[in-house]
Amino acid sequence: MDWNKLKVYYFDSFDIVKGDIVWGLVELGVTVEAPYGQIPLDEYEEKTLQDLIRIIPGCDAVFTQNFSRVVAEACYQVGKQYISWVYDSPQKTLYDKEAFYETNYIFMFDKVQIRRLQKIGIKNIFYSPLAANILRANQIALTEEDEKKYTCDISFVGNFYQKKYLEQFFATLSEEGKKDLDAYLKKYVCFYNPSESAFGTAGEHLRQDLHRIVVNSNAMIEQEYLEDVLVLTRLLAREERKEILSTCSKCFNTVVYTNDTEVAKEVPGLQVNGAVNYETDLFRVNAFSKICLSTTLKSIESGVIQRVFDILSIGGFVLSDPQPELFELFEVGKEVEVYHSMEELKDKASYYLTHERERLTIALNGYKRVAKDYTYSVLLNKILETVFGT
Repeated sequence: MDWNKLKVYYFDSFDIVKGDIVWGLVELGVTVEAPYGQIPLDEYEEKTLQDLIRIIPGCDAVFTQNFSRVVAEACYQVGKQYISWVYDSPQKTLYDKEAFYETNYIFMFDKVQIRRLQKIGIKNIFYSPLAANILRANQIALTEEDEKKYTCDISFVGNFYQKKYLEQFFATLSEEGKKDLDAYLKKYVCFYNPSESAFGTAGEHLRQDLHRIVVNSNAMIEQEYLEDVLVLTRLLAREERKEILSTCSKCFNTVVYTNDTEVAKEVPGLQVNGAVNYETDLFRVNAFSKICLSTTLKSIESGVIQRVFDILSIGGFVLSDPQPELFELFEVGKEVEVYHSMEELKDKASYYLTHERERLTIALNGYKRVAKDYTYSVLLNKILETVFGT
């Protein structure tokens, strides 16, 4: 469809400043303007709402990365379509009243989360995987200096959830609650069984501690689900990433790029670097790492995270945990690889590090797949067709 006559306002948020959607819209021929500064996703002031109500009538639709309550309210009041492409799962704001407006078009990458939101009554919610910004990746200059700096056997880019509120949780945990937590982590760290969820399985004493600590001000979110999302899935991610990187660092040159360097340094033999710039150096890490790890926060129950698309966008080799939708979006073994246990992670890493031709072939196939099916322009075209009709 020809989108040359479509005019879209795009608003960055305080939480995510990520211009990939704009790239894709411009590539489709859409007129894109950013007539306002950063907007909040959650709480907002009346002034912000009134500012947007004055501005929004000048466009055909509004677009954001992640869902913003204030944008949803403004669009509802002036009768404009509001398109949000959700990057986080779950996004707590989707449980607020503004998410129910009929002017919303919410696109999510996690089918299980979509079903959760449909269950509470949200209707205008649609599935879309995340995307690769091939155009941005192709503009990154890769030099010999970059090759020397970033070449390694295995890399991981991500955090370890060294959050203040998690440390406060540990400080107030009862002795019985600690025993329950130890049992919970022992069972579910590096546990990959799609038929058995970790949600709702905390022991009685741990659950009592969570009830006491986690304050829930939103009746649309089940208390236990909120506790699991805010606390337990992040604790699982912290311990799981340490276990994965420990397994790798014992045998291979393994490098992590993270804001949480203190936690990462607890892993023996791991080379720890600070976070990398998302728009430049991340691509260099993915290009020169022989294997790029992808591990998924357990609150993302089925969807494929952005890291997979970022790796493939520049021809990197993905070795991922077995997210259910990964098998729907890609041909595992030919475009990406997965592991189901620490033993299999070690075996597959060893195999592909010593079978370069196979590793590079899979990486190339993965690149071709995202270039064909999962670029921003391809997926945004489908999103706009859903909103405006074909």
